[in-house]
Amino acid sequence: MSTKAKNGGKTAQAAAQKNDTQTAAQKKKAREEKIAARNAQMSSTLTKYRAGYATSVTANGRKSKVCGDDVSWAFEAVLPTRAMAISELLLSLETGFLAAKYDKLNEGQRKMNSVNRVRGAVKRGELTIAAIKKGIKAIA
Repeated sequence: MSTKAKNGGKTAQAAAQKNDTQTAAQKKKAREEKIAARNAQMSSTLTKYRAGYATSVTANGRKSKVCGDDVSWAFEAVLPTRAMAISELLLSLETGFLAAKYDKLNEGQRKMNSVNRVRGAVKRGELTIAAIKKGIKAIA
């Protein structure tokens, strides 16, 4: 085989490798742009809802932001572990179910998720605010 043929083969291989690199770079850029667009959309959505948040005081005495609906005010001064127990009672869940489900989350996230389950039941018409307040008093 001639030297020219060997060099031509290397040149073609180098060109193909360069195209692969450019394609990979283009794919990476497209992925990054897609992520940036998604983050911008999420950021604008959060900004929109944050404007409606109200400042609350937790059971520990710390300030917190809540969505300001009746469910959040009902659970305002309830400790996270109690919020999970109350949620289990109101939703007819097995005792300890939510604690086991959310065991890897911090206390604030546990409370938020438990209360969100109750909020969903209210939206579906399965619970009322009066029933929630009664459940909170029952656990107290």
